[in-house]
Formats: sequence, C-alpha cells, structure tokens
Amino acid sequence: MTIGVAIFGGGSTSSTAPTYTTPTYTYPPQTASTSNTQKSTLLAQINSNKARLTDLENQIDSIDIELDRYDSQLDAIDARYPSGHVPEPYFSEYNNIVDKYNTRLAVRKNLYNDYESLLQTTNNLVDKYNSMR
Repeated sequence: MTIGVAIFGGGSTSSTAPTYTTPTYTYPPQTASTSNTQKSTLLAQINSNKARLTDLENQIDSIDIELDRYDSQLDAIDARYPSGHVPEPYFSEYNNIVDKYNTRLAVRKNLYNDYESLLQTTNNLVDKYNSMR
C-alpha cells in the first residue's frame, strides 16, 4: 500500500507558486501469517458466539415450557368457569398465574432480543471470515 503526503516548500518571497515534494511511504503487504491470525481470531469469536447462542436458545426454550405450563393452568381455570366469572380463591390464583406469565414473558423477550442481536453479529463475522478465503 502506498500513501503520499504533500510537503510544501519554504518561505520564498518570490511571486512564483510554492514548490512541493511528495514522499512515498510503502507499507509491507499483508502476510499470510497476519491473515491466518485474523482468520483464527474471527473463528474463535464465531465459535464463542455460537456457544452463547446455544445457551440463549436453551434459556428461551426453558421459558417457553414455563409459559406453556402457565397457559395450561389458565386454560383449566377458564374451562371450569366458562362464563368468565372466576370466584375467589381462584380469582387470586388466576391473577397470580397471569403475573408470573407476564414476568417470564418479559424475560423471554429480552433474551430473544439479545439472541437476535448476537445472531446478526455472528452472521456478519461469518461473512467477513468467508470473504477472507
């Protein structure tokens, strides 16, 4: 790679335009070992991200099981009281289950957002790695 820098000449008082010289700096080309190191670093990041993605998937799946369980509990109460008028103490139980459901759903949404962001980052790293081949 070559980079040029203009250096303007000294303080002449003549009416002619100042002179300049352009020195040239040449940097060594990227070596195979540098490229291999970069690829190795990218591959390590990709593998680390894949492990984290798997962990996030497992957490999301676990929460989905909880949400399904809460949903089934709510459906069972609804089935006992099709009119929608749930008597006490079932009303408090119902609301407690809804609160738990909503809390876990919020956690799931945050995990999913983290998952999507990390997935995009990982895909970008994979694209960069593949372009280095």
